[in-house]
Formats: sequence, structure tokens, C-alpha cells
Amino acid sequence: MSVTAVPREHSSKSFGLYFVGGCSGTTCDSDVCVLELECGGPGCGVLTGHWTKVITSGEAPLPRQQHSTVLKDNVLYVVGGRCSDGLVGMTVYALDCQTHVWTAVGQHGPTPSPRCGHLALLQGDV
Repeated sequence: MSVTAVPREHSSKSFGLYFVGGCSGTTCDSDVCVLELECGGPGCGVLTGHWTKVITSGEAPLPRQQHSTVLKDNVLYVVGGRCSDGLVGMTVYALDCQTHVWTAVGQHGPTPSPRCGHLALLQGDV
């Protein structure tokens, strides 16, 4: 499972904490869930929230664990990870956080070897 916080449009004091994939026991999934958090007190000393399972469409990643996610312009990028069949990949998928549509990201040039349990960071204006 990987977690990324995404600012929400409806309030400057609310955000969504996205959970993508992961395993529970021996079962892996590719579910996307969001914890909608809102500032519940003066100075935002108290956060309140509720869970929602996000219904997605498009070309979603296979169920996986030990992947990374990064956020850029309201799009979550899922990188690599170990699929439920045990294979490790390096495919990159993008989830538009407003339309909830997945797309596979085309890659050109030398690709890093497949990996899981890694960290991905976004730098600069990509």
C-alpha cells in the first residue's frame, strides 16, 4: 500500500489521504480509498474524516504491494511494486484524482530494473 495526501477543491482546509493497493494477509488488491480530512477546530488542532472507496475506470494497475506513489498536479503516479502473482514490475500508472481514470504511462529509453519496496520522489517541473 502507498499513501499520498491530495488537497481537495472544496476547501482550503481539507484534503484527501489516498491509499492505493496493498495486501491484507495473503490477499492483495488495487483498491483506491480516500480518507477525506477536514480541519475541525481553531488553528486546525483537530482533524475529522471519513473513508470512501473510489470507483475508478481505465487501465488500472494489477493488485500490488511495496510500490510508490507520487503526486503532481492532482495526478497520482504509481511506480513499480510486487504484484499478487509475486512478480516485480516497473510499470508506471497515473490516476487523475478528479476524474478517477487510470492510464498506463508510456516509457522511453533505459528503464530501471523492476523493483519493490522503493521510494519515488518527484523533483522539478515535469
